[in-house]
Amino acid sequence: PLTDPAAWPLSAEAAAEDIPERACRRVRRAQCRAAFRRAESDCVGDALSRAVWEARRRGFCVRCQGLVQSYLSLTAKCPLISEWKATLHEALDDMDSGWDGLGRSDITADL
Repeated sequence: PLTDPAAWPLSAEAAAEDIPERACRRVRRAQCRAAFRRAESDCVGDALSRAVWEARRRGFCVRCQGLVQSYLSLTAKCPLISEWKATLHEALDDMDSGWDGLGRSDITADL
């Protein structure tokens, strides 16, 4: 019988191996979202295929299931990364403005 050598159940580490560079930018593209929806439409037709798609049951292609889970994970996490970056930039800007004048006195003015 044909089998997929990929490990089951899926692990986050195994799924991360297939994540390309700039993955967050890629999953935000309309083409990527449309391709994912087409694949889901083609692959999910009943309760069993839905369970396989969602990796609740092992399917024929575990690697494919890992890619689906990676995509879903990225669409959930990538917006958070943008929020974290914005928060970090705000904090750094606040810190930077706080440094102005810090440590300056008549003694150190000529340094």
